[in-house]
Amino acid sequence: MNVCRIIGIGNELLIGDVVNTNATHIAKFLNKQGYFVDKIICIRDDYKAISDAILEAKKDHVNYLFTTGGLGPTYDDITMESIAKVLGLELEVNEEIVLKLKARAVARGHAFSEASKKMAILPKGCDIIPNGKGAAPGADIKYDGLRIFVMPGVPTEMKDMIKNYISHSLPNLGRYYQKKIIIEGIGESGLAQSIKEIASKYKDIYIKSHPRLRRGKYYIVLHIYVYDTLSEKAVEHVKEAAKIISTRFGQHIQS
Repeated sequence: MNVCRIIGIGNELLIGDVVNTNATHIAKFLNKQGYFVDKIICIRDDYKAISDAILEAKKDHVNYLFTTGGLGPTYDDITMESIAKVLGLELEVNEEIVLKLKARAVARGHAFSEASKKMAILPKGCDIIPNGKGAAPGADIKYDGLRIFVMPGVPTEMKDMIKNYISHSLPNLGRYYQKKIIIEGIGESGLAQSIKEIASKYKDIYIKSHPRLRRGKYYIVLHIYVYDTLSEKAVEHVKEAAKIISTRFGQHIQS
């Protein structure tokens, strides 16, 4: 019960205007909580694309789905409406949110518009995710074994929801563990065989080399972490893998 999927929604993600830093932040959070992210995808502001993504997640038995984007007041912000439609949920205007949106507009010296009211239309029965940094609220939707966290695409707003709502809603599974080893004086090809052997021996961990260049000096960051969070021995295997690397390449390891 720990499989997660992240969906970035917005045409801007697919034309290269915006880098999907939201997915990176959410994935890091989930992994540190001990959850497994099986996919990160980007799709357009399009009902069929959103519908297909939701149905695919259900078919793949995803437990937690995280969406970002498409909650604003403009015509192409259709995420909430699309999710409700594909799940067969009724939409309703949340009058409490309307009041908050009106107060926010007044505080900023703006007139409250009907377009703004669109952000207060939410699936009936969902739990509201408060937006401490912006206008549009998010939604926590539980439907037939799938829990969907619907969040804005603005990074500061999404991060606020992760910190103040989702981190309190998803328990820390206590299975996350990682080791990072810095290696200099040897290339990826020199590590490849050892990495292959370790990966074959320990199926419940993930080991990956990342080449880096700093101040004209080449080095490698070797990242070893729990892959199968349900494995009782995964943490022990990460430590064993790190020990093997240290034994074989000790003279190249930097503190």
